[in-house]
Amino acid sequence: MKKINIITIYKPPRMLILSILSILEKMLIDILLNCPTIIIGGFNVNILKTLKSTMLENFTNKYKFQLTFSRCITI
Repeated sequence: MKKINIITIYKPPRMLILSILSILEKMLIDILLNCPTIIIGGFNVNILKTLKSTMLENFTNKYKFQLTFSRCITI
């Protein structure tokens, strides 16, 4: 059977992105990174501003993450 890590996380709107990345990094240190890892949740981040952030870019490069964004549509 193949193992996979699934991490769910929620960042309140007023919490700094640096704080949530620090918490996430501590979690990643505690789990096995030699198997696929999916991180899902509500990050409450302005994507247009955050994608330009060196901090986020360094974090994703360090753990070799691929960012994928989806948009919810309310009907």
